[in-house]
Amino acid sequence: MVGVGPGSVPAGARGGEGAPTELTATVVAPDEVRFEWTDNSVGEEGFLVESRPAGEREFRVVAMVDPDVTSHGLVLLPGERVAEFRVRSYRFGPASTVVRRTTGIS
Repeated sequence: MVGVGPGSVPAGARGGEGAPTELTATVVAPDEVRFEWTDNSVGEEGFLVESRPAGEREFRVVAMVDPDVTSHGLVLLPGERVAEFRVRSYRFGPASTVVRRTTGIS
């Protein structure tokens, strides 16, 4: 089961970059989730998919995606089955704001 939380971060992130919006998470296999989002960025170098497993304080990068890509499939490690995920665009310079979703695969 994937829990999809309310809302997403609005466009207009630091440095004039647009944050991704409309993040969805779909379970495609017992240990795999497919994330899809709307790209509001201009001139990004790509996107970072980040994970914060339950009980952890910090997010960590679990995937780097090419520019203008709006989806990514992620095979979950055992500690990521209950985790919060976020996606943000990046470029060499200030980071954008993020959009978040929480999963609860059991």
